[in-house]
Amino acid sequence: MSMPKSIGAIAIGLMLLGFPAVSAGDTFRCGSDLVSMGDTMGKVVLTCGPPSWKDSVGYAGGLQEVQIWYYNCGRDDFLYALYFQGGRLTRIESQGYGSGQSDCRGPRDD
Repeated sequence: MSMPKSIGAIAIGLMLLGFPAVSAGDTFRCGSDLVSMGDTMGKVVLTCGPPSWKDSVGYAGGLQEVQIWYYNCGRDDFLYALYFQGGRLTRIESQGYGSGQSDCRGPRDD
């Protein structure tokens, strides 16, 4: 009876749809260094240099500012969005392919 296998495959497929497809993980590489979830904005700037651009998107719980910093890693890589809440890195997402020259070199790579 193949019915249970079909139901299992459908269930797994539906579960996978619930996960964000653009998640880049818990770390972001800047040159030869990494930044991780929970790192401060200061550490990210010292490790990665300034972002290509950034947006302030509001406040979480009315108290903690939420910012998105974008790093354009060039035409051979991706555009990454680093989300900060209350000054700490909370999420890293790929936003599709980057363009032009990479801004993703760490300060030591310049």
